[in-house]
Amino acid sequence: IQDMPDRSREPAAYVHLCDLVKRPRSFSGRKVIVRACYFTDRREYWMLVDEETPCGGALIPLENSPGALPKTLSNSTCAIFTGTFEWNPKPLILGQTYVLYVESVSNIHAKRPD
Repeated sequence: IQDMPDRSREPAAYVHLCDLVKRPRSFSGRKVIVRACYFTDRREYWMLVDEETPCGGALIPLENSPGALPKTLSNSTCAIFTGTFEWNPKPLILGQTYVLYVESVSNIHAKRPD
């Protein structure tokens, strides 16, 4: 992969989950803030899914800083996630080569009924 500019000092960008999925290179190495719902199989995968699914249920794999994901998160909760979006040379799920390294979670709330 070609060298990406160092974006670690740029302010966090508010982005839609769909934009991360559709244009991952545009956000690579940037701190982002995204509203999404949390999903896990409780064994192997932790990811974000779009709360309102306008982009077809986009998925973004998660990694977290120690203690960044509250224990109260479950498959029925949504929140605002802040972290660094980065390219990962080892696809985590479904060929996803980008991951959100979560640093903080705020505004935790129950998922809206379908």
